[in-house]
Order: sequence, then C-alpha cells, then structure tokens
Amino acid sequence: MSNDTIRAGVTNYLNKPDNLKTLLSMNQLMEIDASTTVGTILRDYPELTDWFMELGLCGCGHDSSMMWTLEKLSKEKDMDLALLLDDINKKIA
Repeated sequence: MSNDTIRAGVTNYLNKPDNLKTLLSMNQLMEIDASTTVGTILRDYPELTDWFMELGLCGCGHDSSMMWTLEKLSKEKDMDLALLLDDINKKIA
C-alpha cells in the first residue's frame, strides 16, 4: 500500500465528523492505572493540576517525579493506591 493511499484513507476517516469526535474523545475514555505517570496525567488532564497540588501530589519536584508512576507516587506519599486511582478516574470520567 502506498503512502498516498494511506494518507487518503486517513484523511477520509478524519473528514467524517463522528470519527474525528471519537478520536478526540478517546483520551478521556482511557482509564488511568498504576503505571500512568504524573506527567502524562497533567499533560492530558491539566485541570487536575490544582487537585494534585492540594493533595501534595504534584510530583513537580527537582527529582524528576513528573515521570513517576502513580504507584511510585503513592508509595512515596504513603497513600492507598487503589483510592488514589479511584479518585483520579472519577475526576476524568
């Protein structure tokens, strides 16, 4: 299959409003899990920044904790991982 054929197919797909809407909302359909990094969450859901900071969970420190997974962050902050994941997923739902 040529690049032009692929490009035409993608363009055709994206030109259909329902398909584009689905692609744009897919990010919100993905569930956050223990392996998700703080940086990924703050990139995809910037509205959670204040909430993270209020909990002292920003992970914005000097030791690159933006790349920490939620599992590592919960251990470092002595928090229940399951409750943290539940709270975050409720906020992005």
